Amino acid sequence: MSVGSHVHRAPDPALTAMRGQLASAMAQAVAAKAGAGGAAPARPVRKTNKKRAAEWLRVGAALSYQVGAIAARADLMVEVRPRGTRAGAKAVFYPDQAKIEIEAKAFGRIDPASIDPDILGDRERYAAAWGALTHEAAHARHSRWNAPREKQGSAAAEAADMLEESRAEARLLESRPGDTRWLGACVAELVLPSFPTTLPDTAWSAGMAAGLIAARADAGIVPKHLAVPVEYEVRRVIGHEKFNRLQMIWTAARSVADEDAATMLHLGKLWCETLDVEAEQPAPDGQNAGQQQGPGAPGAGGAPTSTRIGAAVRRAARKIAKQAAIPAPSPKAQARIRAQRASKAGQRVFGAPAPDPNDTSIRTPITGVRRPSVKEKAAAARLGRALRQAGTRERQEIRSTSIAPPGRLGMRAALAREAQRAAGAMPSAEPWVHTARKSLPNPPVRVGILADVSGSMQAFAKPVASAAWIMANATYQAGVDNASATIAFASQITVITRPGRPPTQVTEFDAHPGRHRISESIDALTGALALAAPGAARLLVIASDAAFEPAEIEGARERIAHLIASGCAVLWLDPTGTAKVPNGVTCLHLSDPAEAPEAIAKAATRALAAAAR
Repeated sequence: MSVGSHVHRAPDPALTAMRGQLASAMAQAVAAKAGAGGAAPARPVRKTNKKRAAEWLRVGAALSYQVGAIAARADLMVEVRPRGTRAGAKAVFYPDQAKIEIEAKAFGRIDPASIDPDILGDRERYAAAWGALTHEAAHARHSRWNAPREKQGSAAAEAADMLEESRAEARLLESRPGDTRWLGACVAELVLPSFPTTLPDTAWSAGMAAGLIAARADAGIVPKHLAVPVEYEVRRVIGHEKFNRLQMIWTAARSVADEDAATMLHLGKLWCETLDVEAEQPAPDGQNAGQQQGPGAPGAGGAPTSTRIGAAVRRAARKIAKQAAIPAPSPKAQARIRAQRASKAGQRVFGAPAPDPNDTSIRTPITGVRRPSVKEKAAAARLGRALRQAGTRERQEIRSTSIAPPGRLGMRAALAREAQRAAGAMPSAEPWVHTARKSLPNPPVRVGILADVSGSMQAFAKPVASAAWIMANATYQAGVDNASATIAFASQITVITRPGRPPTQVTEFDAHPGRHRISESIDALTGALALAAPGAARLLVIASDAAFEPAEIEGARERIAHLIASGCAVLWLDPTGTAKVPNGVTCLHLSDPAEAPEAIAKAATRALAAAAR
């Protein structure tokens, strides 16, 4: 299928093209179609943050993985472009390249690092952008017809392209009715807000408004009653009889086969005939529409004299946006999203093989490994004993009664039994009391350590590496069900110690400047160690000066608050004494980095003792 003959734009090709004056923009859409297969028009280039652009590349790759299920094809690629799509629309599908482009602005102000389309609930945060992707996937799946070259640019071809918008979406909903919410959000938040408020009172512009709004309402993509104001204004311009004819045309279009270009072009011709427009000529634009009306006529010179159609569209947009707004996930759904996010992060971080410190081609903060010192071995043994003692629970007493020994005789129950017997009643009192004491198993220990390895944390690199080895070995000595893990984070996330068998050697690392991926690091430890799950003594230790980027600060606060609410203790080791930590976090200022191992050990012991109570 040639791009030059049939390019579909999202959120809506015709609507996006109708900025300014409807028909003039439609002429630009024809030009864009003619040149879509070649070089894209020049766009102003502005500097984009490379790291943010890399995150958008990751989001595009994730969307590429998901779009195949919607479009029922495995060859599609999605690219999220921070500088906008090459065609200028919010989203574009290029058939000959099997490629979908989405403008990053379609996601709103969401940090791309937090976007994970693999999680179903996460899509609700950017419903309009997901709707734009769904719209383009509908074209990739069902828009398989092609206008002949000699018909391209004609009014009939333009009308057929406009009919294809609601036809492709309606065909998609036949097999995926749940996508209605996403398409509705796209129409409400991306399509209708770009609809111009100044439209000429011509049959062509009224027909376009009907075909793009009322046809979608008939297809069930947007609530039908909310499109009534648009239908009223269109009927005012073209009359009831012509509107009913247009309605029959777009209804017939929904039953056309995906490859049937002849029928779609025939319907486009009928559309033009209904609106008294020459089907073989180019679609009317703002200038010639005014000239055709004649001097002094409404809209002469291309200046629209009425804004009633555009105003009706705006009213419908506000109502549809209000009704299509997706409510925030319930607490149970939010918990499920957090669990999925943490599980995926844990698999991604801890599932990767450990980097080779001797491989200079891999950039990693790990500088090497060494044998633990005698002092470190002794510290691990002491901490292991302390953890076992702190986790020891008092034996649980289970009391039972019976009518015969063994046990201790309760006088009150014995007298009651005698009174029952004297009264001739069946004795029911049980005077013998037996007490059994049952030992409870110690709760497992889960300790996660996060080490900030940005440049300001250089002094803490060696003591935290030592503390990680001590903690990993001590938790294992305290019980085989215990687990500890350590992550070093900056621009990348590096595993220092892993859950399971404790390391035999101390992994040393160094500090490097860069941004802070603390949110993803917390997710990785939460997923790998089940820090948010009850039934264990859990501790998260963060060694950092808390000098994070704003998005990371917000992400870390949200995750830490959730961990604290679930019963996980959080200890923050602050080398500066000025770190602003979230509420509920135990902050410890360590002017001497050598105190870090002992501080972590004491915090772990307290957390385990609290869980044992």
